[in-house]
Amino acid sequence: MRKLLVALSIIGITSGMAYSNGFQINEQGAKALGMGGAFVAQADDPSAVYFNPAGITQLAGTQFSLGVSPIAPRATFDSDGKTTAVTGKGDIDTDGEKQTFYIPNFYLTQKIGNNFAFGVGIFSNFGLATDWPDDWEGRFTTTNAEITTISLNPVLAYKISDKLSIAAGVVIQKMDVTLENRVIL
Repeated sequence: MRKLLVALSIIGITSGMAYSNGFQINEQGAKALGMGGAFVAQADDPSAVYFNPAGITQLAGTQFSLGVSPIAPRATFDSDGKTTAVTGKGDIDTDGEKQTFYIPNFYLTQKIGNNFAFGVGIFSNFGLATDWPDDWEGRFTTTNAEITTISLNPVLAYKISDKLSIAAGVVIQKMDVTLENRVIL
């Protein structure tokens, strides 16, 4: 009984920490994507710059990775018909514009001596857009929402022992945000 109470308490305390990804993109490397994010502990290819930069001390010589992930989201708004007086439309569905986004990633690592490694990553980890017709039911809230980012991430890693490495780096990110809606004049 005590174990059950502890488990329920932990779930209750941490449940508020669960958030949706929203515009986050996790397509930072093909292997990591295929492993469902379990790559962080392994970190044995150049995309470790993003997932676990200390892992680049495991990589020999100079290595690079280049990739692109196409994403083609689709959205449909199902109206409940309650805003007919405002919009002049009844219970109808509205499709968002069909778009395809190409999410790039590039990583380069270089081993420096026996214990140091340098790496750099260029990637987009937030993005995508929604684009609705100008006359749709929610046009006064949004007709277009778009987020685009590009990040530069240089890192330096040091191998303390065969089982422990540390790393430090910075992420320099440029973000563009577009939000559009209709107004009542």
